[in-house]
Amino acid sequence: MSASFIETKYDGITVARPSLRNGGNSNFIYSVGDRRSLFLKYIERKSTMASRGFDVYKFIDEDNNRFICFSDSVAFDDKEIEIGSCYIMNATIKRHAKDTYSGDEDNHINRVKVLRDLGKKENK
Repeated sequence: MSASFIETKYDGITVARPSLRNGGNSNFIYSVGDRRSLFLKYIERKSTMASRGFDVYKFIDEDNNRFICFSDSVAFDDKEIEIGSCYIMNATIKRHAKDTYSGDEDNHINRVKVLRDLGKKENK
């Protein structure tokens, strides 16, 4: 089941954002095959380069929905993206899967293209 979303404009880009707050649990969001502009925070990277030839990139949206990308690189302006930073990126929802360990619902994305680097939220 897909969570609902709204589309808003950010710097001329129509961005899909969650419209319902689910209390912190990750949900399947959007439909498989949808290509969307997403507002995501990059939270973790696990390397499997030696054994499998790709890295696992993990992102969350504003409602803690988890997004996973398997790639050899995710970059913006030829620089690797930075953990803790927020980005607007185009991505295709490849599949939905439950995390084996946590049971969270993960949204697997591919064909990722970073459109904007929004930086890190500063604590004030």
